[in-house]
Amino acid sequence: MPEDVLRYVSEKTEIKPAEIMGVASFYSQFRLAPVGEHIVKICVGTACHVKGAGQVYDAFRREFKLRMA
Repeated sequence: MPEDVLRYVSEKTEIKPAEIMGVASFYSQFRLAPVGEHIVKICVGTACHVKGAGQVYDAFRREFKLRMA
């Protein structure tokens, strides 16, 4: 969320910028910095883990030469 957008939302809603940032930084749907064109999420819940999600995650990391997150 660019600073000018933060200011605009704050002015239009009369919500303090700090409150907006608190919400934006809490929820993963909001991004504070630009992200890539495509976002891939791999389930890491218990059922997915049991079914081999770790192997899928490792394969993506190797294929796309990604660092550990």
